Amino acid sequence: MKCYRIETAEDLLIGKTGSMARDEYDSELEQLYIGEAIKKVRLSKNMTQEELGAMVGVQRAQICRIEKGHNITLSNLSKLFRAMKVKVKIEIPECGTFVL
Repeated sequence: MKCYRIETAEDLLIGKTGSMARDEYDSELEQLYIGEAIKKVRLSKNMTQEELGAMVGVQRAQICRIEKGHNITLSNLSKLFRAMKVKVKIEIPECGTFVL
């Protein structure tokens, strides 16, 4: 059996960096990581999805989708992290760092 480095396996199975398939995969993976971060913070604050949803004006199901990496927007991120009283830094190399 031949072994591959993870980067090589991703190139072979998903597509090379810069391809449409790879960009979509990377985007979905980033959203999943963000959703997991939201869940981790929520749990550290001992909040239920329902409680967080009530604080930002959405149903529990919407919080569930966001935590699973769906429907993540900057607006949603800002509302959620503000409700949980957590600061988030977004770094754009050409523009600087912004705090939500």
